[in-house]
Amino acid sequence: SHVLVGFRYIDDVVEKERAAQEKLQKALDEARLNNEIISAISKNYSSIYRIDVRNDRYEEISSKGETHQLTGIRGCASQRLMDACDTLIAPEYRDTLREFFDVSTLAERLRTEEFLVTEYRMLDGNWHRFNFIAKKRDAAGDVTHVLVTIRSISDAKRREIDLQYEAEAARREAETKSRFLATMSHDIR
Repeated sequence: SHVLVGFRYIDDVVEKERAAQEKLQKALDEARLNNEIISAISKNYSSIYRIDVRNDRYEEISSKGETHQLTGIRGCASQRLMDACDTLIAPEYRDTLREFFDVSTLAERLRTEEFLVTEYRMLDGNWHRFNFIAKKRDAAGDVTHVLVTIRSISDAKRREIDLQYEAEAARREAETKSRFLATMSHDIR
């Protein structure tokens, strides 16, 4: 009986395997870092959606504290926006928002802009800032996909309203003082 013994030099194979593993680990570390960054940014928004403008479809990315995970909620973007307008937004803002939410005109409105922003009050009295952000454009430069971010700004809006009230009160006080001084000046003369 005979035995055939063969030896193969595998240092090159092992080195290639190690290089591939290092490359894979680097990609994984980079993906984790990107994931952490996106998670941190998404905490600033109550909801994030992406919209396919051409097909009028949306997909929810996060909502109410769920961080940037696709939630599986999707559907017709224009219908979702109009439903939200009719059921969640204060009546005095609805007409303006219906025009702003119009997905059929979105690509044209974003032709020379990177984002569109509006603020509105909800039925519950809270204020929100709604952003359409150009995400993807075709070869002609037309927007094909947008990100939608919604952020509660109630505290900032209340401070703004308080400052406006204080400024108006100061203006009225200055006006009253001016009238008083003008009257006193006239009476003295």
